[in-house]
Amino acid sequence: MVGVLIRMRLSLLRNTLTGMQAVTFGLGAVFGLVFAGLGVWLALLDLGAATGDLLALLFLLWALGWAIGPVFLGGSGGSLAPESFAALPIPPRTLATGLLAASFVGVGPVVTLVAFAAGVVYAVGSGSVAVTVAVLAMLLQLLVVVVFSKVVVDVVGAAITSTARAVVSAIPWALLGGVVAQSWLLLPLVSRVDGFDPAVSTALRVLPSGWGLLAVDAAGRGDWLVAGAALVGLAVLFALLLLTWSRLIVRRTTRVVTVRPASARVGGRAGVRSGPLRLLPASPVGAVVAKELRTTVRDLNRALLLSYAIFFGLSVTLVPLLVGDSTYLAATGVIVALLATTGSAQLYSNDGTALWLTVLAPGTERADVRGRQLAWLLLVAPLSVLLTAIGLPLSGADWAPPWAWALLPAALGGGAGAIVLVSVFALVPMADPKKRARSAAGGDGSTGLVAWAMLPLSLLTVLPAAVFPLVGMLLDSPALQWAGVPVGLATGVLSLVVGGKLAHRRLAEQGPELFARMRSGPQSTIDFSGWAPGGRARAAEAAPQRPMPLAKASLVWVLYLVGFVTLVAQVGVAAVLSANGAAVRAWFLALYLPAGQRPAGFAVLAVAAVAAIAGGWLLSRGHDKPARKKFGLL
Repeated sequence: MVGVLIRMRLSLLRNTLTGMQAVTFGLGAVFGLVFAGLGVWLALLDLGAATGDLLALLFLLWALGWAIGPVFLGGSGGSLAPESFAALPIPPRTLATGLLAASFVGVGPVVTLVAFAAGVVYAVGSGSVAVTVAVLAMLLQLLVVVVFSKVVVDVVGAAITSTARAVVSAIPWALLGGVVAQSWLLLPLVSRVDGFDPAVSTALRVLPSGWGLLAVDAAGRGDWLVAGAALVGLAVLFALLLLTWSRLIVRRTTRVVTVRPASARVGGRAGVRSGPLRLLPASPVGAVVAKELRTTVRDLNRALLLSYAIFFGLSVTLVPLLVGDSTYLAATGVIVALLATTGSAQLYSNDGTALWLTVLAPGTERADVRGRQLAWLLLVAPLSVLLTAIGLPLSGADWAPPWAWALLPAALGGGAGAIVLVSVFALVPMADPKKRARSAAGGDGSTGLVAWAMLPLSLLTVLPAAVFPLVGMLLDSPALQWAGVPVGLATGVLSLVVGGKLAHRRLAEQGPELFARMRSGPQSTIDFSGWAPGGRARAAEAAPQRPMPLAKASLVWVLYLVGFVTLVAQVGVAAVLSANGAAVRAWFLALYLPAGQRPAGFAVLAVAAVAAIAGGWLLSRGHDKPARKKFGLL
């Protein structure tokens, strides 16, 4: 049974690792191994008690990653669904064991095993018996985190049965993500020279993610009772989680979950707008706006992703308050506007095959795209403006208002243009909403990669608006700083108009092909180069495709990511901190230089960032346009 499921899993991976999902696989392996190597490197260092504390913290982050990742990064592409075996006479525990064994075939468990190998390296200095205990403990810990991930995905999917629950369920995960994202600020709060604060260190060992290290430390000092109890605890926890998952499988394969239909008001006309929707114009664009607002409220996938992005942005700016840093409050609205794009990166994918309604109505593409843009702005813009107006006075940063009011319109307009642009140029097939009733997650791993790729695209539209505030701050010219506000407004409007225009042209010219992709998944046999702008095929003139190798496509994405992060964070954010005399240096490289050498350091980093972005573009330039679209490299 187990062997059959493993072979099915391998076959599924071979046939699904194409296009964006293949890039997701490669990037996940690269970044996962880098993060895993960090743990092994820490285990090799002689940091005293801090080594064990840092490893316990890293193991906790790995466990949280297994819990959060599959829920919010677009499902688990290539996995075997329990529903596929509902008609077979297989006991639930047997099916759960087989599916769990098959789930270890993939990059995630392998990379996690490498990460947990740091516990074995950590035990080398304590003797061979401690190493044996470490090997057993790390294997048990790997089993626990994998089956824990399965349980969390099923429990969250079963719990999210209404929009309100979807929004509420996003809050703790977003807060947790914000803590992880700002952990570099929190480390000084909990760490000391000889290790973490005793209370924090104890908490890290008491959590199940630290039981393996607890067993290793106990074996090193000869406390076999504690070591044995920790190992037995991991084994019992694994058995309980496996039993829980088998019961959840029974529920998934026997219960029928339906989507609650929308109800019309008694005594009113069905489909007529009610409440605030009546303020929308009676036009095609107004109709699309009303439909989008209703869909966002009723579709669990949209509600969950958008609310998670908004709460994550809030947590990123609120977590620094724990260390007394209120400066981030000034950027709350801008950060929320930027992160809200990640939750709306697949507008047409979320609608599923309903795309045919637009395809069969030529001439409606422009109204459809503009209506989606306006609906997104109605959902995000008021909240972002309110958070900016509240956050600026609370931050106490007198220099921040020109920055916030210049970047906010650029972020909103850029986001409105980017979401529709990405939705049609990097469309990832997803199941119809009625088939996602069991869970808010949908699609394959490509959805998560496309979603987070929205950030550098949105940042491109924000950068021009940051030029005037930065130059004005360096020249001590308030008038020049406030000149960035009209520039940001113009940039936002331009991004919204241009992005929408490109999107509705793409939708009009390639609507049937996008619908075919949505209905049956990526089709590598479709040659988009044979279509002229007017929609007529020129197959005879079509140039042969030159597919981009997976390794090269992954390298291009890495170069783009490194370039944008360096340009925005290491140059932009660090320059602002330096101009304001901030004492925080953290991971900003140029701030470790003397004040007189920092401009040169910023220049070097900016050149390196531009070189990385240009290198990624040059690597992809040698391949034809269809191949770049196949891997999402537009």
